[in-house]
Amino acid sequence: MKQKFWTSDKIVSFTAVFISLATLYIFIRQTNIIEKQSRLYVMPYLRAQIINDNSAHFTRMELHNYGVGPAIIESREIFYNDKWNDIDFGDFYFTMVPEMEDVDIVMDANLSPGQAIAAGSSRLLVQLCEDAECHQKMKSAMGVLMNKKFDYRIVYRSIYGDRWVINSSGEAPTLLEEE
Repeated sequence: MKQKFWTSDKIVSFTAVFISLATLYIFIRQTNIIEKQSRLYVMPYLRAQIINDNSAHFTRMELHNYGVGPAIIESREIFYNDKWNDIDFGDFYFTMVPEMEDVDIVMDANLSPGQAIAAGSSRLLVQLCEDAECHQKMKSAMGVLMNKKFDYRIVYRSIYGDRWVINSSGEAPTLLEEE
């Protein structure tokens, strides 16, 4: 006599295997969702802002982190005279832009690889001028600078290693592909 293939033991066994595989699939899917949520929870969002105060006669450039996690600086470069230069903004204005020689650099700060900008905080990059005469010279020098090919890019990462870049276009940070 031929035995049936689908016995009650086999049905229970196949059902248990199916439930186990479905549970494994759901577990993997939930883990991926949790990982994505964790990355978003610590995502930095840097924006460079130029504050031009005509009444107080100064111009300031600041880097703000509007994200919810720290931004760790990887690099900063300024494009000028047809090449990228690894230099801070204050040093750039002081050493590479002859039109800025009569403009006072009141404050500047370095922005080095490895520095972190905490969520909700900002970092002063450079402040120019304190009086009306200097401010007028600065505006004129900036006009000349903008007519030349000028750009900057700041590359930063999250604590998970996701990398973004911002530049002078003022657009939202661009996520960089993994290398």
